[in-house]
Amino acid sequence: MPITHVIVNPTSGNGRTGREWPHMQRCLAKSIGSFITHMTEHPQHAIELTREAIKSGAGRIIAIGGDGTLSEVVNGFFLKGSLINKNTVFGILSSGTGGDYARNLGFYGKWEDQLAKLEQASIHHVDVGQITSHNNHGQPTDHYFINECSIGMAANMARHVNKTPLQKRLAGRYAYLFAAIRALLRPKHWQVTIITCDGHEKIMDMSLAVFMNGITTGGGIRLAPDGRINDGLLDCLFVAPIGLKNLIRWIPSLYKGGLNNHPAVTHFSTRALTITSENEMHAINLEADGESRWQLPATISLLKQTLPVICSDLSHLDINKTV
Repeated sequence: MPITHVIVNPTSGNGRTGREWPHMQRCLAKSIGSFITHMTEHPQHAIELTREAIKSGAGRIIAIGGDGTLSEVVNGFFLKGSLINKNTVFGILSSGTGGDYARNLGFYGKWEDQLAKLEQASIHHVDVGQITSHNNHGQPTDHYFINECSIGMAANMARHVNKTPLQKRLAGRYAYLFAAIRALLRPKHWQVTIITCDGHEKIMDMSLAVFMNGITTGGGIRLAPDGRINDGLLDCLFVAPIGLKNLIRWIPSLYKGGLNNHPAVTHFSTRALTITSENEMHAINLEADGESRWQLPATISLLKQTLPVICSDLSHLDINKTV
């Protein structure tokens, strides 16, 4: 029987996961049987633990933590541009702050309720995003994301939230909204050139751009309300510079999925695109799943239906396109 490995971030959910883990561990064992536990100890540790587990023969990896932990675990599924084992299945129990990607799969709310869903869920292949770029130290790198990546002020927002853990702890899911308001009150804009996979080229003046694989980001901001996590398409949103008055009008639409209709927003879908900038004085940061560690130029693409995932909610899948 394939071995299950469980990777736990004890600091997720403001430390709640670590406090509740002994009870959670007993309930999980009753539900899925025996498993091997790994506790993360530092950033990027989940990547190492996942790779080691898969190489040792893991048939299923269950990640327990927030979206950042889930993203690290997914990166651990890959090595040198390919899945280490295409048959290893990815599962989650969400216990973080935002939980956007977990919602795509139907895992949210109390972990006891999620555990019940885990027992009855089915396996589907979903898309994984890939970034080919340079990190903040100038080193070339490939990185994978599950929910979204962004440039400009959106990336700066993620960096601010990560640098102010107290705000994240106190504000929870609204920490990202507060960061968005803070960033837009100090507006910046950049000129970028984008080339899509079908050869279309466009120069854009933008404050931020977001590339969605999932549906929501920032704790429920619906940037891709019609998105599907297995359609092989990135939902791309470029936001032109806007003033304070427009910002106030814009905020209510964030959680309702109406941003795409805003006149300052350019929205399109593509399988892949390359983004460059001529601004050599100031590097443009690139963020993925809450981590801001890369810079332009970058190529962003989707690996269609690559990862076998345990899904409870099928509403964000195109069932006609599943493998």
